Amino acid sequence: MLMPSTNWIIFILFCLVWCRAFAPCCPNRHSSRHPHSFVSTSADDVSDKGISIGFIGCGTIASAIATGIATQNSVDINSIVVTRRSAAKSAVLQNTFADLVTISDDNQKILDQCQYIFLTVLPQQTSSVLQSLTFKSHHSLISLVSTASLDDLVADSRLEATNVSKMICLPSVARHQGVCLHCFTSHEASTTPSDTLLTRLFHAMGGVVTLDSESDLQACMMTTCTMGPLYGMMKYSRDWLLKSTTGLTKEQASFLVIKQIVGAVKDADRIEQDGSTSATDPNRLEKMIDEQTPGGLNEQALANYERLGGPDGQFQIMDAILSRIRGQSDGSV
Repeated sequence: MLMPSTNWIIFILFCLVWCRAFAPCCPNRHSSRHPHSFVSTSADDVSDKGISIGFIGCGTIASAIATGIATQNSVDINSIVVTRRSAAKSAVLQNTFADLVTISDDNQKILDQCQYIFLTVLPQQTSSVLQSLTFKSHHSLISLVSTASLDDLVADSRLEATNVSKMICLPSVARHQGVCLHCFTSHEASTTPSDTLLTRLFHAMGGVVTLDSESDLQACMMTTCTMGPLYGMMKYSRDWLLKSTTGLTKEQASFLVIKQIVGAVKDADRIEQDGSTSATDPNRLEKMIDEQTPGGLNEQALANYERLGGPDGQFQIMDAILSRIRGQSDGSV
């Protein structure tokens, strides 16, 4: 009998290739902008000497972004100012990057010191926090609040639409191994010097996909919502191994499952001889499937996965979560 865990390999591969939690950063290969560009334009396109970046809110994502920014070398950063909340995370940032990071108890003072402002507060706090602040024309607001619309962000901050954008990312940006999603209210905003700099910055943290609309951003957010199912399926694979073997320890089973999946993903996103990455090949997943041995176990596992309705279940799950993101349902199936 085939191992049920094998049937999940294709979905796991799909999840991890998109999340790229374990893949290395891809080098800059493109010079022109595209609605779904992965990289930035030339460094000569924008002057970024000594920019200052502020964080309103300092949770897990803010800490990851700040760490990624502090350790990249594509954009010159003069200073990073973070709110004290949460105190533990802000203290770690300051201790780790003592020459770069300072802590402030006053959100307005952060604005007064910084040009680029990352908003990472709770959804229910977004409007009140923004309305209490006085933004100026030189400020660029980047919101990490997934449920706050761009129109509301513009209205609450009283900034021009070209100065407001939304970003979605995973904590792996701290290791420069994440892919950021980024969009503005209008397509025209994505050609401004501010966006050029942000694109360079996000690319330095692992890559960026720039979206033309908030609707597309919401759909692409689904690739960040597959971590739960991914880790769950890896756990179930481990549990199946423990049930189906006699001498395998839990530590060994966990190590086996995690390392095998990491290896498969690295193979899917390998670095080519010309320095490019396989992840940007639009047919890479099909090629990986075609490479399976004809009549072999992986080919049969995929056939069983499809026969049991795996793709349909996967699409239903993603559709349901997207409907929750858009406020159309509670996300249940």
